Amino acid sequence: MSAGTPSWDDGSTSWDEASVYWDTSHPTLVPLPVNPNTIYVPFLPSATSNFTFQATLDGTNYIVIVNWNWFGERYYVNIYDTSQTLILSTGLVGSPDFYNINLTGPLFTTLLVYRAASGNFEIIG
Repeated sequence: MSAGTPSWDDGSTSWDEASVYWDTSHPTLVPLPVNPNTIYVPFLPSATSNFTFQATLDGTNYIVIVNWNWFGERYYVNIYDTSQTLILSTGLVGSPDFYNINLTGPLFTTLLVYRAASGNFEIIG
C-alpha cells in the first residue's frame, strides 16, 4: 500500500466506478415521473407552533404533526390516528428528486415523502 492510501482501500476495487455500490439501472439525476395521485403539502414550519396536516394513508385518515426537537436538533414526523394515539415517530429525512425515502417505513403502502428540493411533503398513493 502506498503512502496516503486509506487502510480500507484494497487497491483493486474502483470505489468511484458506477454500479460497484449503487444501482445504476436508471439515471440518478433524472427526477422521478410525476404521479397524478400525489398530494402535495407545503412544509411551512413555525417558530411558535408545530406544523400539522391530515394525511390519508392506506384509506385511513391520520394526523401528522411535525415538530422541532431541541435535543435531536432536527424535525420529527409524528403520525397519530384520529383518537390521538401515536402510530409512528421518526426523524424527518429529505428525499432527493430522483428517489423516494418513505417516512412511514413498512407500516403503510401509501408513501409519505418529504421532498427536500421543493419543501413539500408528498402523499403518494
